[in-house]
Amino acid sequence: MDTKRFLIATLLSVAVLILWQQIFPPPEPAPRPAEQVVEGQPEVVPGAPAPQPATAPEASAEGPAREAAPAEPPPVAEAIEADAERQVTLEDEAFEAVFTNRGGSLVSLRLKNHRASSGDAVDMVRQRQGYPLPLAITGRRGEPDPLDEALFAVERERTADGDAVTFRYAGPAGQASKRFTLVGGGVIRVEVEVPGRTDWGLLFGPGVRNLTEAEAKNRFLRRTVIYRQGEETEDLDAGREDEQTLVPAAGLSWIGIQDTYFLSALLPAGGLDQVLVQPVVLGADGAVRDRSAGDAGDGEAEELALVVQPSTPRLAADSYWGAKEYDRLQGLGRGLENTVQLGWFRFLALPLLRGLQWLYNNVVANYGWAIILLTIGIRIVLFPLMHKSTVSMQKMQELNPKIQAIRAKYRGKLKDKQGRPNTEAQRKMNEEVMGLYKSEGVNPA
Repeated sequence: MDTKRFLIATLLSVAVLILWQQIFPPPEPAPRPAEQVVEGQPEVVPGAPAPQPATAPEASAEGPAREAAPAEPPPVAEAIEADAERQVTLEDEAFEAVFTNRGGSLVSLRLKNHRASSGDAVDMVRQRQGYPLPLAITGRRGEPDPLDEALFAVERERTADGDAVTFRYAGPAGQASKRFTLVGGGVIRVEVEVPGRTDWGLLFGPGVRNLTEAEAKNRFLRRTVIYRQGEETEDLDAGREDEQTLVPAAGLSWIGIQDTYFLSALLPAGGLDQVLVQPVVLGADGAVRDRSAGDAGDGEAEELALVVQPSTPRLAADSYWGAKEYDRLQGLGRGLENTVQLGWFRFLALPLLRGLQWLYNNVVANYGWAIILLTIGIRIVLFPLMHKSTVSMQKMQELNPKIQAIRAKYRGKLKDKQGRPNTEAQRKMNEEVMGLYKSEGVNPA
């Protein structure tokens, strides 16, 4: 019965649709206007390339119309390229920076006042093979860019800010300019421009300075990327980060790579979009691979690299390279001194740190002896308190038998038969003990 009703309903629906089409037919499409053919204009064949419009003759007030000259191609930048690779050294009282004109990158940066365990000056540039050098132009994800292999022309100059070098290139690999200026205090001013492009990045790292095998395995020598965004300082640990992280430019005061003692930081001045934090693994031979291929094995170290991504063709920033010296970092502003992590006892640790630095700078240029001298100084200052405490402890030891006798006297009275505390007995026992301290001139504190 239900099937019969369903068939009847279906037939009625179809009939209504057919009747509707007959009564209200759809409107006929408007006739397509006939194409007008202009005399002298070639006929357009479907699928064939469209003909180029003829250039109209240019009329002149001086005579009949003349045929227009063909349009000139856009101007091409004049080729700028060096004929050979060379290195350029910028030097001040803090460090010696060596650049190469191949890509305009940083080859080494040796700190004059700091020595590695080998006795050589600390080099802030981590040795590597087959991987771009710091301040190299790369792709947005750190991939190689043809400009990094180009030979830039070199211009040296002395400015009011300090020694500067400019690298310029225009050729088959593209067009770019880099300018590095030593402004003092361990700071290099960085200005990079890649005209017409924003699909590039500027590399920092990976890691900071060259580590011995023992240092690379030392779990107390933390290697992190640290940055300040707004009023918060965040860090990313090289041993824990397995995936890439993007740090936006909004509110970013600075970002850098650090270990316990040294820092390489970027203080953006303009043109920054975001910074890509890239986990990598450095082999003992300097080979670099992405962390996604596996964690570090024997003889390898887990590190982090930064790819600074611009929002415009031009990127400007100051960069700090050197030891984490509190006063020097504080002088740079922007809260960069927060990279020196003093913990909860900052109020106490900071004066001790300043005292240690004063001894190092004015008395003995050796941190080992400076620590010894600082310890002796602290002991001298606290000697009266320590002497009083020692004397009080000796008297307490002498009174200990008498105190134990008082406690034994009241031991059976401290609780009643139901096991409840006897507050009156406890009060009397405490009074006798304090009376003994007072009569003997001992301060239990």
